[in-house]
Amino acid sequence: MAHACLRSTFDGYSVGALREWLRRDLPRPRPQRPVKARILIIPPSTVFAALWQAATAAWLAGARVVVRPSRRETVFPRLLTESVISIAPGLLPITLDEPARELQNLDSFDAVVIYGRDATVAKLQALARKKVIGFGTRISLGWIGRNPWRHGTLHDLAERAAWDVAIYETQGCLSPSCFFVEEDRETSALFFARELERALERLEARLPRSIAARNEFEEDSFRQKWRFRQSQGLADIPGRHVVLRHDPRLEPAGVPRLSFVAGLCSQSRLMKACGKWWGRVSTIGVSDKKTLSGLRKRFRGHRSLRLCLIGRMHQPEPWWRNGGVNLLGEIARRIGE
Repeated sequence: MAHACLRSTFDGYSVGALREWLRRDLPRPRPQRPVKARILIIPPSTVFAALWQAATAAWLAGARVVVRPSRRETVFPRLLTESVISIAPGLLPITLDEPARELQNLDSFDAVVIYGRDATVAKLQALARKKVIGFGTRISLGWIGRNPWRHGTLHDLAERAAWDVAIYETQGCLSPSCFFVEEDRETSALFFARELERALERLEARLPRSIAARNEFEEDSFRQKWRFRQSQGLADIPGRHVVLRHDPRLEPAGVPRLSFVAGLCSQSRLMKACGKWWGRVSTIGVSDKKTLSGLRKRFRGHRSLRLCLIGRMHQPEPWWRNGGVNLLGEIARRIGE
């Protein structure tokens, strides 16, 4: 699983991609002088891509990086730092700190980049407001248009969706917690839910779910609740990984590697279906290029929203602006202050 995350995360960080990132986020050349700034990164527990992006942004800005992993997950940050130290210790200086116990010892850092729960981000911002670049709770979803059914690509689509679900365990801003299916006479949310369940079962053998991500008590409570709703005709449960909701509302399951599927009649209903969660939606994975083009036109004013094809949700572009934040620019500004 760790190898799959590493491979997916580093793909796309070519020299050309980094140059494009600099062009987009640092349009004005910065003075070429040594920078002694230190950036502390407190990464999310499992979303490796966020840590890699934050560390790369700090490197590009000329700062030294200190990673203080979460107590919940220390494997991914350690893999990244050990890889960098072994490959290019002089070019990409990085230090691995002890896992975070308390939000302290911040005075020696020029900026702090933190990913975590809203309460944790708010607490740190209260301690060091000017230094903190915080990313709180975010979620992602998938949108399945009508086109795949007409071209017979349901199997391939489910395979790509399963990869996005599994790689970050439906946790956070790069892994879909729910799929909405644009239903008509030819398109059924139930068809997709069943195919997604089969794809996730096949993937389970290759990428077993992380033991650290499991909470048997919470999972049992969740499944009991939805078995009861199924008995009331409010849901269908195709298997261990998918719940088909009969009411089209966004509600993150909170259970690793488990997604909801719901049917909607049109794109215009998507924001309403998301309800209170719309402001926290980070990435929308889309089934095909034609549908993706349509959604980009519909949401062109939502700058913090990332739209991409399903299968690429877990793999953001280097210049991805999580929540609309220009991370490289923010780090450079704090270093220059």
